[in-house]
Amino acid sequence: MLKSSGIKVAVITNASLLWQEEVRARLSAADLVSLKVDAVREETWRRLNRPCRGLSLPLILEGMLAFAENYPGELLTETMLIGNVNDSPKQIGEIAGFLGRLNPARACLAVPLRPPALPWVHLPEPRVTNEAYRIIQQRVARVEDLTGAESNNFTFTGNLEEELLGIASVHPLREEAVRELLRQAGADYAVVQKLIAQKQLLALEYEKETFYVRNLKMNILKI
Repeated sequence: MLKSSGIKVAVITNASLLWQEEVRARLSAADLVSLKVDAVREETWRRLNRPCRGLSLPLILEGMLAFAENYPGELLTETMLIGNVNDSPKQIGEIAGFLGRLNPARACLAVPLRPPALPWVHLPEPRVTNEAYRIIQQRVARVEDLTGAESNNFTFTGNLEEELLGIASVHPLREEAVRELLRQAGADYAVVQKLIAQKQLLALEYEKETFYVRNLKMNILKI
């Protein structure tokens, strides 16, 4: 069982195994489930999600529909739009059609806001994301736009260097967020320069913005 003692359970899944009846039955015990739907074309799905070779997208999509039909909890979807990969009007229309069949309580629309692992990943044009929102909204009652920059609501609580490295090891930090942490700590940019000089922190350029990430290779070497 997924939940016990009245604790609410939320599950985010790529739905790879939802074609299995037992998996659907177990997942139905969750209070909220978010399904990842980045494409309904096999070739696009394989490029974006890089699944195991033996997986079949049509089978997975059928599993999602079967799950949604009987799921008693709150069903969400998330679609990540990548520039010049799955953001054409035709592909977005196909995704919207499938989401309409799923009928989620919310369909979340996202873009890669932080530096990606692969160099060909880029943000779609703003007009494209706006059009995608409009297209999906025609098929799903509630669409949530997650394409804006995340907030910088990080609070300094103690050791500045440890906090910078701790956050940057989880996800890239925008320069704006780093400067806000420095402001809260009453410190200047020399702290960041020191961490970069020690090769503990890396500065990356992505979509004309600077991000800071922890150099995890240095961590491995120290261990």
